[in-house]
Amino acid sequence: MTGKLSDVAGLIVAPPLLNLALRRPWVSILLTGVLFTLVKSTSLGAETASQAWTLLWGPSRVLADPTDLLTLPALYAAWWIWKHPDPRAVRLARVVVAIPVAVVAVAATGQWSPPSTYSAHAVDTTTDAIVVTVRESERPGFSNWWIYTSRDKGGSWSRMAVAGPPVARTSACSPAGHCYRIVPGRLKVEELKDGRWVTAWEVSPGDQDEQLSNPVDHGWLRSNVAIR
Repeated sequence: MTGKLSDVAGLIVAPPLLNLALRRPWVSILLTGVLFTLVKSTSLGAETASQAWTLLWGPSRVLADPTDLLTLPALYAAWWIWKHPDPRAVRLARVVVAIPVAVVAVAATGQWSPPSTYSAHAVDTTTDAIVVTVRESERPGFSNWWIYTSRDKGGSWSRMAVAGPPVARTSACSPAGHCYRIVPGRLKVEELKDGRWVTAWEVSPGDQDEQLSNPVDHGWLRSNVAIR
């Protein structure tokens, strides 16, 4: 409901604001309708609007929702205001006072934050379980730590919160005598065979750099790659 109300407010306020620059009321009303339709009916339009709002007002997210197009008749109110203008002085005063209020009115606000990212920190085995320590990054510089335990070879897992990062082991051996180690700075695991360490699993350096080029802070992951 708040989203629909903000759309109505935006469709009424946007044309006169655009007209301050364009000086062509019909063009301003038509352009508002076209842009609103693109934003609400296409993912590209919504993403572009999100980036624009983020640039102007901080982290923002605009959602594509074709049902919002039902508010397009609100453009009639903008047309009616244009056809019934106020004296110039009153109109200027209203613009100066209304712009800050209008910016708030057209934004349906709510708390939003990027989704958490997860990365394995360490793995260990006991006589009857696999134990994996996982780092959950809600935002740069802040993390939650979890221990996942499986007693059926990974079929199901139980989770328990821990206070902070445990010391990550760089190598481990299973009760059956299979030994593995990580390669610092790489998404790579080596296995001990016949007295020699050989590659058991890896992501190529090129693919690794591509995966870690995400804007999320991966500095911790680069220096703490562990068996996963």
